[in-house]
Amino acid sequence: MLTKSFNSYWAVSLDALCLLLSGAHIFAVLVSFYQGHYIIPSVLCASATLLYITGKAGLAGQLWAKKILFIATVLICLHLFFSLFHAATPRLYFGEYFYPVYSSVLAILLVLLLGYKRGNPQIKFL
Repeated sequence: MLTKSFNSYWAVSLDALCLLLSGAHIFAVLVSFYQGHYIIPSVLCASATLLYITGKAGLAGQLWAKKILFIATVLICLHLFFSLFHAATPRLYFGEYFYPVYSSVLAILLVLLLGYKRGNPQIKFL
């Protein structure tokens, strides 16, 4: 019984993360408006809308949204992996904390990605 409920949490992990990111984008829109910017909040609002629609559709069980979230997370993981070896600007920002921060984020996303794939067997990667 515990395995079934545990797998159901993994099946919606990226969907819930997408909705959380949508909320963070909306907060960033409000902060940017408060600071007097008007172009950047428009782009953030568009990305928040796309994240919200994709996350809500994923929670509703629509396969197209689950595939988009899965493929996007694979691309983000690949980006983080290659940036561990070739990124110059984040090394300047994070300094000695670059490797712990980036490798931790990569590990968390990989765990979420593998759990999401396991919880959604209808997603075929290739």
